[in-house]
This record gives sequence, C-alpha cells and structure tokens, in this order.
Amino acid sequence: MRPEFRELFEGFNAFADDHQIGAIRPNQWEVTYVNHIPRGAAWSEPADWASLFRGLPSITDSPEDIRLESFGSEWHFEIAPQRGRLHMDLKHARAGGPSGPEVLRLTVTARGAARDAASLYEGVDIGRSAIVRTFRAATSDRAHQLWELIS
Repeated sequence: MRPEFRELFEGFNAFADDHQIGAIRPNQWEVTYVNHIPRGAAWSEPADWASLFRGLPSITDSPEDIRLESFGSEWHFEIAPQRGRLHMDLKHARAGGPSGPEVLRLTVTARGAARDAASLYEGVDIGRSAIVRTFRAATSDRAHQLWELIS
C-alpha cells in the first residue's frame, strides 16, 4: 500500500498547491495493522490464547468451575532510539458486530514524528518494519507453524 499512499499524498500536495491552500507539512506518520485470528484452527477456547502469544498469562490452574471467558491486553513500546512508539492491543471480539464470528483482534500501531515528506515516507517504512518484527516476536512458534510464517 506504500506506493498507493505516496501517489495519493503527492496528489493531495498538488491539489493544495493548485488551490493555493498552502504547503502540506506532515508532523506525524502512522501505520496500523489489524489482525483477526478467528476461532477455529488456531484456538477453540480462551484457554488456548496463551499458546499463540509469547508471555501471555494463562489461567489454567483455576478452580474447575471457573473458566476464562474473555481477555484484553495492551503493550506500549518505544521504537528506539526515539524514532516512534509502537502500541499493541489484543482483545477478544466479534468481527463485523455483535453477531459476527469470534476472533482475537490484534491491533498494532506504530507512529512517530515527521518533519517533511521524506521523513513521512521514512517513518512509514520504520513503522511497518517495527510492526512486522514485533508481531513475529510476540507470537509463538506454534502460531508461526499454523500461519506458515517463513523465517
């Protein structure tokens, strides 16, 4: 999507110039990936979620009549050295609304400061790389096998 983004951004700049609106001065870049992990092959019960993510707490030793029903978690990271921030949000949800299929929704957003178009494009690349690497680091070997992620 990066080439399309660049084309649209340059078109918007030309529009602003043609209509004497003024130069577009980006002050922030942002990249977001939204991953839906449907109930089925990867997980069937909430207790399975810990097998998909590294370090995710699991309540497997709870009393017999107490079962994990839902879960939500947030993580926040610096993209060092001070290049931006990365935010991960994992929630149990329903895709498409209340009657949709059950999913784990992992939203990963990277954002940082921009000074001009060049730093905007550089930031988009930094953000995409940070998201992809963090997704791989946060998910388990079992999940990588299920999703056929290539090293």
